[in-house]
Amino acid sequence: MIDGGFRSTLETSILREAENIMRSVTPEGAINMAPIPRLADPACICPYFATYAAIGLDMAALIARNSDSEKAGEYVRVTGNFYMWYAAHMNPDGSIHDYTKGTIVAPESSGDADSHDAYAGVFLWGAYIHYSVTQLLDKEKANAFLRSMEPHLRRAANLILTLQKNDGLTIAKISNQVQYLMDNLEVCAGLFSANRLGLLESKQPGEKVAAALNQYYWLGGHLAWAREPSSGTTSAGWLKWYPDKMANTWAACFNFIQPERRSAIYTALRQEYFNPEQAYTKIGPEMVYLALAALAQQDLQNSESYLRELLKHQDGNGGFQDVNNYVHVSGWFIATAALYLNPNEVRPILLL
Repeated sequence: MIDGGFRSTLETSILREAENIMRSVTPEGAINMAPIPRLADPACICPYFATYAAIGLDMAALIARNSDSEKAGEYVRVTGNFYMWYAAHMNPDGSIHDYTKGTIVAPESSGDADSHDAYAGVFLWGAYIHYSVTQLLDKEKANAFLRSMEPHLRRAANLILTLQKNDGLTIAKISNQVQYLMDNLEVCAGLFSANRLGLLESKQPGEKVAAALNQYYWLGGHLAWAREPSSGTTSAGWLKWYPDKMANTWAACFNFIQPERRSAIYTALRQEYFNPEQAYTKIGPEMVYLALAALAQQDLQNSESYLRELLKHQDGNGGFQDVNNYVHVSGWFIATAALYLNPNEVRPILLL
């Protein structure tokens, strides 16, 4: 049973982070990496991170819909516009570039992106979440969104297939032929999301990724964070938060990783990050991933402890008093808090 006072505090904090994201929306409908002080400021639009911010807004709409339907409708309208922006800027092959040149009011493509597989996977996953939340508010709008996005969803899914090797895993992009754990988790979530959206041909490739994740990365206590496809050599460790432990924290959240392995990873994380105050000192706002992993493992008590510590560092205008104030962190916080407050509705669409 959730304490009524803490429930109210979390609901308020969700809206605070949602408004932080709203201050990052550009005139074109993209989502900047951080809130926008002036339209003449340099653009910093990374579609990958922007999608996580959009997921947060959709989760905020899900939580707010019964108490403030107008606000919930505003959030899904903004996220719907974001996915339209993404589709309009998608390259013919389904990839998309970062827009980190020019200004907020006139952003320009960088001509590249950090990866192609993860961007496509998160786009599919986010679109599924947006469709699912919109269905709760307005089925007609949800179906219209799906019809308009279907060709772009197919392009993203097909891009993933071009990057999928015979072992089932995807490389980041043609110019970076490494199979990253985090990318492949997002690819798997994306393909399963695409299947749920009606792209039934995505199910089998998704199952291949899931099988390969469990086959090639497991090292007996945690997962490797990268793999070289031609030699099968893995990169792994448990010394650094990123990429070692952060990648494993994400893996502990997804149902397509074998449950006993998710449990082992979470146990190792709890042994190190048992004290929320010390954990925040070490990893800052990214402690939200530990809170999410705790919820994925049905550890409500420790998830609440992590969330309470995060709230100590929440700024009055949103964000977590870190230098960058990146709004994808706001998105992750909202999604985690929403899962804590409403697991029955959030879990099936967030933790695939």
